[in-house]
Amino acid sequence: MPMAMLTWHALPRWVHLLLLAKASDGTLPPHLATVVRVAVYGTTPRRHPNAAIAPARPLAVLPPYHSTVYNALCAQPASHIVLLHGWGMSSKDWATTAKKLAADHAVLTLDFYGHGASPYLPHNDMHDPNVLVHQVRDAIERAGWATAQVTIAGISMGSAIALRYSQRHPDSVRRLILLCGAGMAVSRWYALTETMSRWNNAMLLRVHELNATSPFWHVVFHRVSVLRAMISHSYLTRLTPEYGVNQNLLQAETLAKVHACIWPMVDVLHPLQLELFDEAPQHVQIVPGVDHALFCLLINDLALHAKPELWL
Repeated sequence: MPMAMLTWHALPRWVHLLLLAKASDGTLPPHLATVVRVAVYGTTPRRHPNAAIAPARPLAVLPPYHSTVYNALCAQPASHIVLLHGWGMSSKDWATTAKKLAADHAVLTLDFYGHGASPYLPHNDMHDPNVLVHQVRDAIERAGWATAQVTIAGISMGSAIALRYSQRHPDSVRRLILLCGAGMAVSRWYALTETMSRWNNAMLLRVHELNATSPFWHVVFHRVSVLRAMISHSYLTRLTPEYGVNQNLLQAETLAKVHACIWPMVDVLHPLQLELFDEAPQHVQIVPGVDHALFCLLINDLALHAKPELWL
């Protein structure tokens, strides 16, 4: 590790937060602000280089959120498993599977911000995939698994967060299980992802423009619950289908950790693209007769807990 990074990590946490706050409000010189953001976030996606993408507001501290640890019923867990839900879902969609996996494994579930029992972040434009990666890491550390190698299973957006997490913490990830997963550029002619993304970001840019004209709009967009939910969730998906996953590292490193791909027969949002893999995952399953939305509702019915080859 470079000496600069060792020095950075030796600083107290409050110094990190103070410097990040100054970097966010423009007090620090641009080059120093970039150094601070790289040190905190590992990257600088604070403002997307594409002008058609609405900018995200930095978040210095993670607010409280909901997570659940299912301790293994046996003396020594066979593995540590993190189950990530998709956009518009919650940890309840994994609950049955998590309880059954806990017979032999230690299992962690959480509700992403703005989902389930976790609150929305203070500002709508703070909802960013990068924040969810940090939320997952925080939940893993709070579970006492900081030094454990984990298996991460993610549904749709949860797969993208799993891929990003693996890129940021490669040594802590044992394997990945993708279910109708996002995080990969889509090349299928029938995919609706790019079109939906353009509509989504056009709406967010308009919201951004209105916020700049008057504080009235900022209040409306945060006080009217329907608008708050819509805008916050739209910010989460503004980078779809890649969700900020580094595509240059994807084929070279990240996809090698993918142990299983489980997909619906029809998926016009995140179609399965096995050609992206240098070697096909050990387990590939296509669930017949369902599309992306229905597949997400049937996760517990897949009986994944009864397939030890996925987890061991």
